[in-house]
Amino acid sequence: MAYVKVTNGAVDQYPYTIGQLRRDNPNTSFPKVIDEATLNSFGVYSVVLASDPSFTEGTQRIQRASTPTLVDNAWTITKSIVDLTDDEITANTESIAMVERETRDDLLKSDVDPINAVRWNAMTAEQQTAWTTYRQALLDVPQQAGFPNTITWPTKPE
Repeated sequence: MAYVKVTNGAVDQYPYTIGQLRRDNPNTSFPKVIDEATLNSFGVYSVVLASDPSFTEGTQRIQRASTPTLVDNAWTITKSIVDLTDDEITANTESIAMVERETRDDLLKSDVDPINAVRWNAMTAEQQTAWTTYRQALLDVPQQAGFPNTITWPTKPE
């Protein structure tokens, strides 16, 4: 549980702990578990975390406030939406692209093993064409219009 120390309606210290409350009030005998009313009488309040607002992944991010504010009578860490810079968007896109290429490469590698090599010779021309088309579609994934954020993965032949 996170706490805030409030003096005259303003945040005095955040985060604040029960240990700090005990040290700040050495002449007060607190019970082992301090109830909310007692905490409040010393200006100490529980802090809640606001829900995530809706945002556009890839171009925005959620940013938490560094100190709580009073929202509907509850001390709350609010969250806001921040637009990413062009450099952040580029870095995120490159990172996603790298992961998706690794996924594609893993799919390509999983088809190249001794069992599949033996199976290749037992396949009909139609099956070989299906596998060749599938593997080419995997190689072409980075050329898809929405890559790397929107990918249509080809269906593996049976």
